[in-house]
Amino acid sequence: YIFWLSQGTSTSIQRSDLTGERIRTLLKVVDELKALTVDHRDSRLFWVQQGLEGQTAMGSCNYDGNIINVFNQHFNSPFLRMTVFLDYIYLTDVKSRGIIRLNKYTGGLGENVNSKRMLDTPADVRVVHPINQPVADVPFSAGCSRHTGECERVCSSPSDSGPCRCKNGFTLSKHGNYCEDINECSLWNHGCSLGCENVPGSYFCTCPRGYLLLPDLKTC
Repeated sequence: YIFWLSQGTSTSIQRSDLTGERIRTLLKVVDELKALTVDHRDSRLFWVQQGLEGQTAMGSCNYDGNIINVFNQHFNSPFLRMTVFLDYIYLTDVKSRGIIRLNKYTGGLGENVNSKRMLDTPADVRVVHPINQPVADVPFSAGCSRHTGECERVCSSPSDSGPCRCKNGFTLSKHGNYCEDINECSLWNHGCSLGCENVPGSYFCTCPRGYLLLPDLKTC
């Protein structure tokens, strides 16, 4: 889908297919919609809205405009940009010249992500991480064909002689004809100080609420 905010005769969130056809209005609101982001993991849309008297709120719904959740949330900046990653919404904050994050379902007091005030006001924000990227809704093939035994994708070429070779983060199956993901978090040598999340071919460290991940990406 393609999602966008419409500021026409009535403020709304709209959706179309990738060809721009089958346009559908998902949600209409009285307030002005300020920002929109897509949560691929939970298949939800998140937005910020502002009323005529300046009151602000954050809301979310599924891709069909249903299961709506809206709560009052104060924002310092009238010029917001936002993105979502795991349980948090990340927003630009003009007043503090930084990036803040909020729990995406409960809001509350925002946490400053950057420890020092930026020299310039952030104009936009994005989180890039393997698990934050959308993937096709098809079965994931990590290595070699389970049916023919031929090597494919992360293994060596089918024309190569010898056993299949797997990329880092994968290991050969018992019979050596396809690659299986290694759960690095179960090996206890991942180096994460508090939390660990496994993803196909890799892993990343996580921190509980109230903690921030340091630049080494290991320590909370």
